[in-house]
Amino acid sequence: MFLATKTIEHYRYERKFLVSKFNNSEIENIVKMHPSFFSKAYESRFVNNIYMEFNDNKNYLDSVEGACDRLKVRIRWYGDLFGIIKRPMLEIKVKKGHIGTKYRHTLPPLLLDKNCDLETLRYLIRTSNAPQNVKELFTFLKMALLNRYKRKYLQSHDSKFDITIDTQLTYFKLAQFDNGFLAKVVDNKHTIVELKYSVELDDEANRVVTLFPFRVTKSSKYTSGLECFF
Repeated sequence: MFLATKTIEHYRYERKFLVSKFNNSEIENIVKMHPSFFSKAYESRFVNNIYMEFNDNKNYLDSVEGACDRLKVRIRWYGDLFGIIKRPMLEIKVKKGHIGTKYRHTLPPLLLDKNCDLETLRYLIRTSNAPQNVKELFTFLKMALLNRYKRKYLQSHDSKFDITIDTQLTYFKLAQFDNGFLAKVVDNKHTIVELKYSVELDDEANRVVTLFPFRVTKSSKYTSGLECFF
């Protein structure tokens, strides 16, 4: 593995619910009425991601096929989608079965406009403080997808469980050069709810999940976004 090994304490579960039968207000009310007493943890904000992919689409195929060991590489930032991004973050998300962890590296500022292409991102990584093996990984990656959504953050009264509610899901198809960001899909039919917790709480989490009227799903914003353009 090209990344430093993390112990199990650094991993957590993320159980996702792809919800379409309730509107956003109903979903938030359902969460807040749960016996775990979820309440607002942070201010809502827009989350933006550029997803990177191997030339053979390995990350997408692993996700679709449910491979035990999976990888996602993305550049993430918050707030405005376009323009000068002052604090982009490189995130490498590693999944082992149903648990996962993230490796994060701060990047230099990025200007996201029609001139932003694959070489722009590779230069960004080369001039960052990311480890050399992460920089080398980026030479094998291409631009795949830009997505954006509004995220609300809630936490249980005992601080054991976190929930995020993602709405206004928007996807842009990316090319390696000359991106006009014209290939765009907005999904207003679905809301993604995620329950997040540490590994040792899995048994307790099962009791939390059963009290939601939502169905657990393997939904991935990355795979869903790519499939919008197939």
